Amino acid sequence: MKRILVFILIAISTFSLNSCIKTSTYPTELKIQVVDNQGYPFAGATVYLYETKSDFLNNKNIVLKTTTDANGYLYVTDLSPLPYYLYVVSDCYDDFNTNYQLPYALLPNTLNVYDPIVLESVGDIKVQSNSNYPYQIELDGNIVSSSLASGQYITIHEVPAGNHTVRVIQLSGYYPVPLDESFSVNVTCGNTSQVLFP
Repeated sequence: MKRILVFILIAISTFSLNSCIKTSTYPTELKIQVVDNQGYPFAGATVYLYETKSDFLNNKNIVLKTTTDANGYLYVTDLSPLPYYLYVVSDCYDDFNTNYQLPYALLPNTLNVYDPIVLESVGDIKVQSNSNYPYQIELDGNIVSSSLASGQYITIHEVPAGNHTVRVIQLSGYYPVPLDESFSVNVTCGNTSQVLFP
């Protein structure tokens, strides 16, 4: 009987001790630096956080908007363990063509530190047709318009600064061969370059 009484007292004291100990849960945090293509930090860059690629591409359902600190760091706390999408922008520099999605989901209840996000300078290209016929438009070998109607134009956004090739291919109204012409275009940060044809 004495042995049972001792066992009960130990069990009660252990239960009481465990109920007094508070368990602490650490928040899920993100720390990441934003740099240019030479590795220099971007202070004051605006950061938008999204949960899905669709929200990122359509700029909707922003989870969080913040800015980088004096050393280019982004620090966010109380997040969900997701592979977030980040749109980081500073003037005509952004991460749209580089690393806009975290490489893996945030680990819960810990500080997640990733490789830096690299911003690059971008601009736009406006391609305008003065033809009476439709054209296929390509940028650096990729189709950006399968049929640009006569007298119409398209603007290609978020083109990295530098030299690019715009190719126009006539789709109808030709004899004996379609017009197939390429234009060299130099894109500069924050500006719109123009291609006018034919």
